[in-house]
Amino acid sequence: MSTVAKKLQTAFTVSGDGLGETFDSALLMGANEATTLDLTNPLGITQVSFINNESGFDNISFNAAGFDKTNLIGICSNSVSDKIVFTDASNPSSFSVNGSYTDNSIINLPRSEIAVDSANEVCFVTSGAVPSARSGRTIQVLDYSTISSPTVGTYLDIGTNSTSNRYGTTIDETNQVLYSTTANRLYSYDVSDLAGSGIVELDNYYNSNFGGMRGMVVDVANEVLYGCNYAGDKLVSVDISDPANLGVLDSVTDATNLNNAYTVELDTYRNLAFVYCVGGAINCIDISDPSNMVLKSTLTGYSGNAIEQTIAIDTFKKLVYLKAKFNSFNRIHVVSYTPEGALTAEGYTSLGSSNDGGILNIYNKV
Repeated sequence: MSTVAKKLQTAFTVSGDGLGETFDSALLMGANEATTLDLTNPLGITQVSFINNESGFDNISFNAAGFDKTNLIGICSNSVSDKIVFTDASNPSSFSVNGSYTDNSIINLPRSEIAVDSANEVCFVTSGAVPSARSGRTIQVLDYSTISSPTVGTYLDIGTNSTSNRYGTTIDETNQVLYSTTANRLYSYDVSDLAGSGIVELDNYYNSNFGGMRGMVVDVANEVLYGCNYAGDKLVSVDISDPANLGVLDSVTDATNLNNAYTVELDTYRNLAFVYCVGGAINCIDISDPSNMVLKSTLTGYSGNAIEQTIAIDTFKKLVYLKAKFNSFNRIHVVSYTPEGALTAEGYTSLGSSNDGGILNIYNKV
């Protein structure tokens, strides 16, 4: 039996093409807490270890968190105390806050996703207010290669006008391009030489399809970025084959099913995108042709949260995990899907009152 096959669980019968990746652990962050979880039984998820009353995990501004998928390090923020915390989740049974950074003259009101470059062990933190040591809002680099004492790297001053109020951030680690959004605008930045040229703007692309774009994800192989237009109830696809010349390919809009589209993740093995909306819907969209996306199916009733809500995908088992901050009984919902994009509600695990966060990342423990 292969290593991957050994990870199959009795809760589901997995059949089909055998493509994808499967995961045995999860890190849940937010609301002053962090929890490691055992995903052995997707409908009977169990808590492994827990950190309580740690203010750095009290993210209250647009999913200001990130995850290093290579080194298995969770990164979260507190936009009141301006604290960034780092936790090594590689051993779920023994984890703690391993390091933190706090200086509101450098990072002030961290917001939008924290983009993580795992190979170089740096992250990009966007300030929602002007730090006192800067002349404008910034995208600030933090180096966490020594996790116990993260250090400040270079930064980009993005000004004080409305375009400096950023909503979403993501990174193409392969090509070393950072993407950042504001109302109706998508920015691309070359971050390949942080020690030299720093963060260099490549494009400043205006398009009304972007609206208030929040969650974003990059399909590196196909050179497409997907972003959720929260205000416009749509998923947008963007051609990033030339990061200095961005272009919208398509958008799929549904005022009911894509109401307040917030987070997006991909199954690139089957050309599917999954969009979780604050309105409580999970949608599956066919992206086999990014210039002609098709909404395939929708399930509703998964209450969202406009500050913290995430989805995580086990592409081998064809499962989507859903978690929003402060949802009913702090449930992690599980939805299965077919290669054709049909969704089925499988059930949920109630984690209890001490698991309020909405930032969920799944991985394989070391």
